[in-house]
Amino acid sequence: MFSNNQSINASKNGSCGAFTSPGYPGNYPNNAHYTWTLKTGDSNATVVLNITDFNVVRYRFTRKCEDYLQIERREPYYMQIIKRCGKLTPFNLQGTGNIFVVTFVSDSIHNARGFYLSWKAYLISAIVVIEVILTAIGIYFVKQRRMNFRNNGHEEVNKNTTNPYSSLSRNSGNGNYEVMQLNDVSSDHNLQQTEHNECTYIEIIEHEYDYTYGDIAPASLNIL
Repeated sequence: MFSNNQSINASKNGSCGAFTSPGYPGNYPNNAHYTWTLKTGDSNATVVLNITDFNVVRYRFTRKCEDYLQIERREPYYMQIIKRCGKLTPFNLQGTGNIFVVTFVSDSIHNARGFYLSWKAYLISAIVVIEVILTAIGIYFVKQRRMNFRNNGHEEVNKNTTNPYSSLSRNSGNGNYEVMQLNDVSSDHNLQQTEHNECTYIEIIEHEYDYTYGDIAPASLNIL
């Protein structure tokens, strides 16, 4: 009887390691019974298991595995994750819990190459949770501050900006009408660009004119 029981501390985030059948990559011995116990110490810990090589004897005329690899979760409640034999392509498994037990058993008749299994534990500790919460709060306040800064900047521009046009009323005898007259705003830097690198523009689209007085026809004009 070849036996081995090993307890492994996986209580640190990122803890990792590997298990192989005895004698790997050569054939495993008969009458083997190996057990590896992973202890994460956290019921919310996630353990990822990658099996990159798997060749364990399977008899043709029975569904029962005499040689097998078994993986169980023991805490916080029991669950058999896998119990397999045969020849399989690489695959991976994932489980959440405190204690995981990996068991390999062989009978007294035949043997094969066995398996190679690597594992890694991911723990979300209270410190990590607090860091995530504080980061989210910080991002929220930064966004709020930027929004307030932008709003205050636009209000300041509106207060200090020179009116780019003025209006004059005339009476043509047929009724009153309004003439829009552009002011010189070339020296007003507030109109040209704000501190947020956004251009402010004035657009004059259409107005009523009386051409009997020689007014210039309406035009669409942008001041950038």
